[in-house]
Amino acid sequence: NPIGFHPRSDFDIVQWQNFVRNCRCKTLFCFTGAPRTAIKNDFKGLLLNHCNNASGSCKVVDCTGSYCSNDTSVILQTF
Repeated sequence: NPIGFHPRSDFDIVQWQNFVRNCRCKTLFCFTGAPRTAIKNDFKGLLLNHCNNASGSCKVVDCTGSYCSNDTSVILQTF
């Protein structure tokens, strides 16, 4: 479930569930986000590092800067 997912209706949830059910995932875990460098031991930064070192079991889309801010297709490439 994406952190940025804010369903407005039951239909939004059903659509997301159908997307995930039909997805042919090649990885165990996906992370889309950016580290918050101002926060010591930031969980997002730790997760990003861990995922980058997971040798294929985790896929990362690094959203540092504004890379992911308005482009859903960039975020969905994680899946």
